[in-house]
Amino acid sequence: MKNILIRRVDNLGDMILMMPALKLLRYHFKNDKITLMVKPEHRVLVKQYADNFLSPLSVEDFKTLSSFYHHCINIEYSLPVNNKPPSKKKLSKIIHIGTLDWQIQKHISRHLTDGVKAYGINGRYQKPQLIIDKVAQQEAFCWLKENKIYTRANLIVSLDPNCGFEKKSWLLSRFIEVCKYLISDFNATIIIPAASASDPKAIKIKNSLPINKCFILGGKHLDVVAAVLRKCDLHIGNDSGIGHLAAAVNIPTVTIFGPTDPLLWKPSGKKSVVIVKPEINCQGGYEHAIKCKVQKCLLSIKTKEVIDGILFCLTKFVNQEKLFSLTDLKVSDHLFIKKSSKGYVLRNNATQHSCIVKNGWRNVKKVLSSISETNNIKSLLQNQPHQKPLIDMLMMHRVLEPS
Repeated sequence: MKNILIRRVDNLGDMILMMPALKLLRYHFKNDKITLMVKPEHRVLVKQYADNFLSPLSVEDFKTLSSFYHHCINIEYSLPVNNKPPSKKKLSKIIHIGTLDWQIQKHISRHLTDGVKAYGINGRYQKPQLIIDKVAQQEAFCWLKENKIYTRANLIVSLDPNCGFEKKSWLLSRFIEVCKYLISDFNATIIIPAASASDPKAIKIKNSLPINKCFILGGKHLDVVAAVLRKCDLHIGNDSGIGHLAAAVNIPTVTIFGPTDPLLWKPSGKKSVVIVKPEINCQGGYEHAIKCKVQKCLLSIKTKEVIDGILFCLTKFVNQEKLFSLTDLKVSDHLFIKKSSKGYVLRNNATQHSCIVKNGWRNVKKVLSSISETNNIKSLLQNQPHQKPLIDMLMMHRVLEPS
């Protein structure tokens, strides 16, 4: 049996993006003892891959441990300047795994797995996936119950206004606008997974919203945070670690990107929606963002654009039974209808929300007519329950509004 040391000392999101590479290493050394050198708070995320843990050391001090292990593996994004080319024939004592070629356009988690495979350690790439134990699930259940958050009936939205690098953060005032929209139109409950209950951004958002519609999940271990996230229907936030954590428990994510490249850094998974302004003339990247005084890439992203991304995410990924929370609706006073070569265009001139009806216009017209006559949706739903998906769609595009 060999003793293997694997070092990954970085932020939350970077830990999750490393998981596919770590999984390949765990499988390759399945009969050996693996010690992980990670931050204490990250141990709960990767404990299924480890036989033991060590407290973090710098890369220089890490090298001194090579006499105690058969292989010391350091995982970072960039390789050392004098790093030797990978050898598929024999693994050396000290191995550096990182991005082999930044010019190749692919997700960073795939770059890291390619770095592992370059040493002849093969396996199938799998997106980051977090296993949550029963203890964390029970603690999450107790927290939700204590705050009277009922996940089965209501739309539950995780929203994180924070970011490890502040220049990647969207405007707090616009996050508040998004929250107000979700509460007013979907009767949503907002959960803010903050580092502490006294987080200033979280408190400001909570104080701006109706009582008992926003809750701060602060000071919990990351496995408990993940367990609460898994009970949410959707996560909204900046390019940050919590977004990657949400994707790792397989909930839909809407991520707002500024200076960083979503092709590299977006949350993994098929339920990831990205909001970005590609037409902004900006070279991007961390080094540029540090020097940049005005984050035009983020300032130019308006509330409506994020809401449109949320609507797309809700329509595509969220349980339809949770979307229709309002029972009294009316046809918008600002409704504009125009026939085009692609179908019928429906637009709310006040909010500028619009949709195209390519097929089934007769059915849409029937629903709009019925609601205009009764000014109440209950009877229509009782008589024609099959119309509910169509009503959901019209409500999300503001063709139907609260009466």
